[in-house]
Amino acid sequence: MVYCATLCIRFVQKVQERWYEKLHEWEKALNAYDRQQEKSPDDTNFLYGRMRCLEALGEWCVFVCVITCLPGLAESVNEALVVVSVPCCVYFN
Repeated sequence: MVYCATLCIRFVQKVQERWYEKLHEWEKALNAYDRQQEKSPDDTNFLYGRMRCLEALGEWCVFVCVITCLPGLAESVNEALVVVSVPCCVYFN
């Protein structure tokens, strides 16, 4: 029984960030992604989660800072910049 409870807790911790997003609890999701990214800085799933939250919150300055401050941007991150460039342009114009 303890084993099952441990597995359930691990599962909940893995999907908790996504649940917050689905509930539009963007601040909670962002905080959860921040905590997870501190534990696993190389995991791009947490980076993309942070990006989705920042976009939903309209935090474009922070969003751009997160992207530009990363050493050695991967191609996938550069592609993500193209996807959000239109909302950024609309926001700043």
